[in-house]
Amino acid sequence: MMHNPFESALFVPVMLRVAGLLIVGAVLVAVVERRRLHHPRALRESVLFKRVLSWTLMAPTFAVGVFVGGPLSLAIVLYLIVQGVREFASVTGMSRRYVLVLLLLSPVAMAAAVFAPDAFLALPIVAFMLLSAVALARDEVGGSYRELTVSLFGFMYLPLLLSFFVLIGRHLPDGTTVLVLVGMSAALSDVCAFVSGKTIGGPRLARNVSPNKTIAGVAGNVAGAYLALAVMAFAIPTSWPLWLVIALPLVIAVACVWGDLLESLIKRSFAVKDAGTILPGFGGILDRIDSLIVAMPVTYMVLRVLG
Repeated sequence: MMHNPFESALFVPVMLRVAGLLIVGAVLVAVVERRRLHHPRALRESVLFKRVLSWTLMAPTFAVGVFVGGPLSLAIVLYLIVQGVREFASVTGMSRRYVLVLLLLSPVAMAAAVFAPDAFLALPIVAFMLLSAVALARDEVGGSYRELTVSLFGFMYLPLLLSFFVLIGRHLPDGTTVLVLVGMSAALSDVCAFVSGKTIGGPRLARNVSPNKTIAGVAGNVAGAYLALAVMAFAIPTSWPLWLVIALPLVIAVACVWGDLLESLIKRSFAVKDAGTILPGFGGILDRIDSLIVAMPVTYMVLRVLG
């Protein structure tokens, strides 16, 4: 069921901090890109401007998904999954029959996350059976195995991993806090990684997969995650042990870097610059949420394993 977000003690403090960080981001853009301020077209080409603006657009949507819940939250997650599948299919050239199966499995994955969390992680077996049946039904050899493997990865990457948003919010103790920390960490990791990477430069992290990613940028990822923890310290449950509070930002930062590199690997494997064009000047949905896609399930699994 849907909730009044103002009934949550976290909502107003979180939104005030988000607003404050967005203002700081705008000031940062103004300082770094001061030479472009009088040239709007040139300013729109600034990568830092794009990153700050993208999170300005995403933050309210993410907050609605976290604090309002109910059908509206499910609709937001489903939209991200469906749009993500469409972009993934466009990048990889996946045929319509496999896209249809992924789209049909998307609400199934979300329903399992809501009503049958114990069966949720068994969904890859269901996807394997359905997608392999599609491949065998074609009775063709050329290209079938490639499309099967791409579509299986597509299911794991999008319907399954994005459904962890629902799984965390509904079934993980302190799920709302976890989602807030993951979302804030992903946003600040993204911006801090870009700023430190551009400012410091230095050795590349993965020259062939993501030439612009540097070791300094990874340090920015980690710094951004810990900054998010500091900003949201008021929301951390008192029941969490100190070692978990210290370790969790590092886990999220590593997952954010992982997600960023993974999406770069997919795009470079198919010689595509952006996953889509739904966000003019910014790329596709996958280009904006690549860190969250991996950060949510990794955080969930770590917290479940650690109890």
